[in-house]
Amino acid sequence: MGGRAALTVGVLACSGAAGLGAVERAWAQARTHPPSSARALLITRGDLGPGWTVSAPAPRPVPAVACARLHLELSRSAARPLRAASPTFAAASDGPFVGQTAYLYATGADERQVWRGVARPALLECLAQSFVHGGGAGVRFSVVSERKRAAPRLAVKAASYALRATAMRGTQSASVYLDVLLLGEGAGLTELSFSSASEPPPAALELRLARIVAGRLAARANGNP
Repeated sequence: MGGRAALTVGVLACSGAAGLGAVERAWAQARTHPPSSARALLITRGDLGPGWTVSAPAPRPVPAVACARLHLELSRSAARPLRAASPTFAAASDGPFVGQTAYLYATGADERQVWRGVARPALLECLAQSFVHGGGAGVRFSVVSERKRAAPRLAVKAASYALRATAMRGTQSASVYLDVLLLGEGAGLTELSFSSASEPPPAALELRLARIVAGRLAARANGNP
């Protein structure tokens, strides 16, 4: 494996893990294992189609939905959702990588409280922080751009974010892209993360998986878990 390829794989091992990989280390950690009641919202390898593999196991414990920079002031029940996370799935050694975390709240009011605190441009601070502090093995990150973008039209509420960073190790550098989709409906909220090197993750892939997950959220909200 060439130096650039090795750097790329190392970078995406951080940024592509479920729940954003490197972002997980910046986020507060839960103390419980992912419960089965939130797993029904998660993507599987079967949803992705042929050629996809598991590149990293699901994180344990499952990370919280937001970092401390958002200063969420949640009621007790809203602060303790049921949680689950997918493994990181990869289409190739340099991506795209896909991962997901899911949160199931006691009530729809709890979910709406969390959504109002998380689904806003300030979330970009958490994502950018994850790049800056997500280095290792001599890799440094520099955020090039970050933006809240138009979300796809789905059967559930959605918010979308995109970041681009440069990963550097010695004289080598590689571009890394991270797209995040937040979806919510009823008592469920979930985050899909997509990362890749050299070019942004495919929009068609993001939309296809978003529709699958939106369908699961809507079904649960309508009493069909």
